[in-house]
Amino acid sequence: MEQAYIFDFGDKIKAGYSTNVKKRLRTIELSSGVRAKQVYSVEASRKEEYLLHSWLKNRLEGEFFAFPFDEAKQILDDIVSRKILKTPYEIEIENRKFLRANNPSKTTEAQKRAVKKAQSKCDAIMLRPSKEEGARIRAAAAAAGQSNQQYILQATRDRMKRESGE
Repeated sequence: MEQAYIFDFGDKIKAGYSTNVKKRLRTIELSSGVRAKQVYSVEASRKEEYLLHSWLKNRLEGEFFAFPFDEAKQILDDIVSRKILKTPYEIEIENRKFLRANNPSKTTEAQKRAVKKAQSKCDAIMLRPSKEEGARIRAAAAAAGQSNQQYILQATRDRMKRESGE
């Protein structure tokens, strides 16, 4: 039977999908040397597991999250009972579309020209860290009270300064 599961390891949870939850739990416990404190599983598809992952925050690695077990259980129950049908991202996109449709932009042509002029002086560098590394960078930037851009640029400047011997 297809099931989505949540294993509670105290400081973290593992959320996943399996056709044999007992076997999956045994494999994880044997490989990690840690026993689960609580186990929860319900009949669910891979799509529902994906939806669960999208609602869980603080991904550590793979399918492990620093997230409260009871909250994860409630989210999974809400997904299976069809109270939750979309990812947070899908909901955000719908909300933005709604706001744009109901609040037309009041940006003047002069403002658009000023933004274009300011942006013409800037370079664009694309970064693609792993999701885990990106989460760590965002958390570090927030802890430093900086935007992601400010944090990354400061770290880059500091390294360039060290490497040039200044």
